[in-house]
Amino acid sequence: AQAAAAYGRAGDEARSRQSARDALAAYSRGAEIASDPRVKLDLTFKAESACYVLGARADQLVWLERAQALVHALGGEAGRSEAAPELEAEMGLRRALYSWAVRDLATAEREANRALASKRAIGDRGGEAESMQVLASIYALTNRYDEALRCHLGSLSIGRAIKNPVLEARGRI
Repeated sequence: AQAAAAYGRAGDEARSRQSARDALAAYSRGAEIASDPRVKLDLTFKAESACYVLGARADQLVWLERAQALVHALGGEAGRSEAAPELEAEMGLRRALYSWAVRDLATAEREANRALASKRAIGDRGGEAESMQVLASIYALTNRYDEALRCHLGSLSIGRAIKNPVLEARGRI
């Protein structure tokens, strides 16, 4: 029975990884052919996320760099010298997640704190909670358990307040 369960889990994992690879291929193609810069950025963010799920860190970094270039281009189109605050906040959160994944915890903490401040400033409660989750993971990895618990509970509280089932579920893990 245990062998059958393990075999089933292995099959689920393989299907999940194949789905992520298929999604990455679709997002890559879409980002390549999209003419609208916002659509291109959305697909670029999705491709970066697929790389995160697959653990393809070199590819993830390439997609992050592409996203950053698009964010700056969008800022220029709007007549600003820098990108819109919501896009910069999202980039900060994504840089924090990448840095966490490669265990550059000092950079991850710095980027997550910047993202948290930016998400709060623009009123993005979901992004605020996601930033707090990243910080909670960083603090736990660096044995700062009181800070980790504070961020974890803060993220859970926000998830409940905005009725976001994904944030609530992550908060219970």
